[in-house]
Amino acid sequence: MRILLIAYDNGSHINEFPLGLGYVAAAFDVPGVKVDIYEDNIIHGGMDRLKKYLNTVHYDAVGLSACGGYWQYRKFKEILEAIQSLKHKPYFICGGHLFAPEPQYFIDLGVDCVVIREVEPVVNILIDAVAKGDRGIVGGDPAVLANVHWIPWYKFTMEHYVLKRYENCTTTDRTMDMLSGRGCLYNCSFCYRMVPGYRPRTPQDIVNEAYILKLNYRVSYINFADELLMTSNTRIYELCDALRSLRIKWRCNGRLNFAGKLALQEMKSAGCVFINYGIESMDNEVLEKMHKHLDVDTIIHGVENTLAVGISPGLNIIFGNPGDSEESLRKGVAFIKKYADGAQLRTIRPVTPYPGTELYNRAVEMGLIRDIGDFYEKIHKNSDLLTVNFTDLTDKEFYGILHSANHSLIQDYYKKKRKDSLESCEQFYDSRNENFRGFRSV
Repeated sequence: MRILLIAYDNGSHINEFPLGLGYVAAAFDVPGVKVDIYEDNIIHGGMDRLKKYLNTVHYDAVGLSACGGYWQYRKFKEILEAIQSLKHKPYFICGGHLFAPEPQYFIDLGVDCVVIREVEPVVNILIDAVAKGDRGIVGGDPAVLANVHWIPWYKFTMEHYVLKRYENCTTTDRTMDMLSGRGCLYNCSFCYRMVPGYRPRTPQDIVNEAYILKLNYRVSYINFADELLMTSNTRIYELCDALRSLRIKWRCNGRLNFAGKLALQEMKSAGCVFINYGIESMDNEVLEKMHKHLDVDTIIHGVENTLAVGISPGLNIIFGNPGDSEESLRKGVAFIKKYADGAQLRTIRPVTPYPGTELYNRAVEMGLIRDIGDFYEKIHKNSDLLTVNFTDLTDKEFYGILHSANHSLIQDYYKKKRKDSLESCEQFYDSRNENFRGFRSV
């Protein structure tokens, strides 16, 4: 049996490694199955090239993994139409957050099989479905994964992915994405995570995988791309003890209720250079309504601790949740301006009620969204545009204040970068450092 996994074109010059697809490839690494990867994210070949390829090379099945979003939905529709136009149509399997909330919708569009939750427990079922041509939804209880199958990196164009830049990289760092676990302990109203609970990998398995990436692909910077690495102080200390021996840089997604100075010092000493925090709002009422289990004081304290130990914080603020107002947006802007250290340009996006979330269900109950087809075909056009307005502001007022907020944040970011560049200029001519490599960005 031959299976082709498609990494869809996301319009980027250099891409993050497609982790979801990588783990699917690992799961299908069984006797009697040959898996190939079609990297349209690198080729940018379009649907005509894909159709020509599929008409030339016969595959029993084609697989696509995608998270929820307007861009992902459009790419899925293009790939679906390309497959349906073929004389000999391969079996089409789809999985990921885009498809899992309402899988029957995608079956009705023409997908042969939608995998909900995780693929590892149902590989044999999928292989059997492909062989028999059975259409439907596949998915049982999520795998309780102490470890995950290592990705067959040799199937991917690794020399492309290691060039991805992350916060606080040097010009010579080679990066790669990994998971420290799957899932999350929390249940925010806007999050479309479909599998409950948290399934951590063992620290030793994480280190073993990172070591192979360092040895075989000279990776010096790991992006832990899973939803939440900082799940407890115990977990933080265990991971740091294991990672410290690698002597690599890394970034992760974190929680500010675990951002104590001692834990952060451990992370810094183990190589952490950036923590992406889901702050979402600087208004306690809004935080409570979204079930964030954070308050403003905890957020400020955690971010100040992060900066104090020398780690850059990612300050994620969204706007448009129930309870949001012009004042709550003002607080978010002021917070970013005060604490952003220049590691990234941070703007504020409207909240999107993705299918499968509490916020989506609320929008349906309010009559603001009819169904998933209405959401993807008519309403959700761009993640920086308003999908559903949950505030008391008119749409015009909403866009007006968000425009002003982001205009101000962009100006502030480049003002800080200009200041840093001028200071480095002065320092260079004072010190006359012979190792200086020029003022241009590389």
